[in-house]
Amino acid sequence: MTDARKLPLSPEEVLPEESVFDVALLDPVVLQRGGEELTLGKVNDRFVVCPAAGCSVAAVLEAIQATDVTPSSILPNLLEIRVAPSDLDDLMQQARSATATAFASHVYQMYESPGTLLYPTDQITLQFAESLAAEQMHRIAAAAGLRILKLITSVPKAFVFQVTASAPANPLKLANQLLQHPAILLAEPNVAVLRQPCYRPRESNYAQQWYLNHEGGADLVPGSHIFAEPAWNLTKGKRSVTVAVADDGFDLEHPDLQSEGKIVAAVELQRGGLPLAQSSETHGTACARLITADETGKGMIGVAPGCALMPIGVGQFIEDQTIEQLCQWVIENGAPSVIG
Repeated sequence: MTDARKLPLSPEEVLPEESVFDVALLDPVVLQRGGEELTLGKVNDRFVVCPAAGCSVAAVLEAIQATDVTPSSILPNLLEIRVAPSDLDDLMQQARSATATAFASHVYQMYESPGTLLYPTDQITLQFAESLAAEQMHRIAAAAGLRILKLITSVPKAFVFQVTASAPANPLKLANQLLQHPAILLAEPNVAVLRQPCYRPRESNYAQQWYLNHEGGADLVPGSHIFAEPAWNLTKGKRSVTVAVADDGFDLEHPDLQSEGKIVAAVELQRGGLPLAQSSETHGTACARLITADETGKGMIGVAPGCALMPIGVGQFIEDQTIEQLCQWVIENGAPSVIG
């Protein structure tokens, strides 16, 4: 068997019988990323180009006759060019035809987050089936107009390829088409995304909540937190999700638990009524705040401040009947999780 790391995947070795690019792909475009499918749409006022080896930015602009635009550097070898929407198609076509550019593509935006722009690069990562011979991998990659850049040593039969001028589609569409091949397990284009700062609460005691997110310190082990800030960039929870906390009692009047719809279906199982605490320092109150405390700017924040809270009092002792009541209450009142 030939070592795949030494395969010269040149564009001239394209084998038509191995082509998998006869399926029409319509907008919107789907990006495969980490097992997830992200729906993307094209941005109509910019595109990206990668200058050919030895070509300057000025040469690229001259080649595409874009004299009144200012390129922005996305990566060292990738430029964003903003244009009038009416000029986009013509300038992109000129860029793709110019010898000064190695690669040109649309810029995309996520439908679920329109402010998030994705900039395709000229690279694709492929993982082939374990049983596939090196010669077969060579043929598939060559037919796709791909040139091997490196082997990924930590993943079996995985390689990073460069998309050459002979590729039949842009990297996003090319990756989707390659995934139709039964011998390809993974096909992901390399995309650049603007790094955004993570959300940071304005709570007065947030610095003391090292378990949520911290940047190290004399008494803190690196990584000894739950990385809440990156998670908050996605969601802080929502009222349709209720977390049930079963504990000794709760201060239902605590300022951190007073937002609209925060407390639902509160109950004291053994004595009936509400699970009221004699003090705001109870373990139940502490757990409830740790999980769902509102962002008030005056204290601490919970892991999921947007979620609803179901406080369930169970007293100091607990037995089978109480556990049965607890499970039944949670089921009837729609809490998908319970902590106690």
